[in-house]
Amino acid sequence: MINKDLSWQRRLLSAIIAVLCLPRRICQRQVPSSVRNILIIEWNYLGDMIAASPAIRAVKENYPDAHVILLTNPENKEYVDSFDFIDRALFIKNPLQLGRRRLSVKAIADTINVLRNEQYDLALELSGRLTTQFFLFFIRSKYFVGQDPTQDFHFLDKSVDSGRKHQIERNFDVLKLLGIPMNRQPLWDPAHETDAKFVDDLLIKRNIHKEYVVIHPVASWGPREWPSKNWKIIAQYLIDQGLAVIFVGTQSEFKRIEEINEGLDPRNSFNFAGVFNIVQLIAFMKKAAFFMGTDSGPMHIAAISNLKSMILFGPGDPQKWSYQKHTIIYKKPGCGPCAQLAYRSLCAEGLKTCKGLVEITPQEVIERIEDILS
Repeated sequence: MINKDLSWQRRLLSAIIAVLCLPRRICQRQVPSSVRNILIIEWNYLGDMIAASPAIRAVKENYPDAHVILLTNPENKEYVDSFDFIDRALFIKNPLQLGRRRLSVKAIADTINVLRNEQYDLALELSGRLTTQFFLFFIRSKYFVGQDPTQDFHFLDKSVDSGRKHQIERNFDVLKLLGIPMNRQPLWDPAHETDAKFVDDLLIKRNIHKEYVVIHPVASWGPREWPSKNWKIIAQYLIDQGLAVIFVGTQSEFKRIEEINEGLDPRNSFNFAGVFNIVQLIAFMKKAAFFMGTDSGPMHIAAISNLKSMILFGPGDPQKWSYQKHTIIYKKPGCGPCAQLAYRSLCAEGLKTCKGLVEITPQEVIERIEDILS
């Protein structure tokens, strides 16, 4: 259950923040009449950043003369470096998003020092995480707005709880607090002709001349992954249908993907993990027949590419994260959607793979593929 995320550590952190923010809560402040410097905080990962791109563009359009700074994780650098609608980016790893890392007091102090360096007129918090809320206390801004999904973001002057809306809609609900109209622009697509040419040259070099399906079979968090043996069955089925199968992922995912790719026809199955940067991957997906994968970054890249996709959801919430061209396979477990517990190694029930994903069979997936192919 989502309530399982309310551990004693989280409750303690929330209580500390509430005490620190008490003086601020007493004073009612107004949006500054003159806005010259804006800080936008999207301190999550690639999928969150992709979904935030329309809102960030809308901020710059509404405040064209303001200096817009984006605070985000270093993992998003390849994508964020292409943004022509921000003036600068701060790439800092949030020291409270632990995952499998240990808490570092020095990293927290260093982050605070960097964040206190500048003065802002507006700060927009799009992450909606308590680990971000802690650092708001140290950011020098005249006014704060943001998401407050747990009703304990005490430092925000105005906040919104958008419930189970799509993440794009939730970000625009934050902008509405500032009177910024919703501008339904597409997800930011930085791919150019040079990226398309890179893809064309690569396909010729690897002797890939038939239609291909892109598959991302792994995820940044283990419980989101469908069993590898199932992906091998799906890949063989696609090859039997006369399609090429191209697996994608990061360089660190290469070995795990190679275990799936091993034994498949090397003329029709390829492991391209680590081959593309994010912009090249967008261009690559634009030329694909369709995409298959888990609830992870490449799913959002497929959405940028406007590519038909089949996504297998497990602990995540498809209502918040799926897109128009996504075919969703989701068997909601009784404990879902999962709070995902800061990406600890196991799910809330101690499982390595979400039980909702385990219930999805290769035959069910093949039947949905047949619908796409038809």
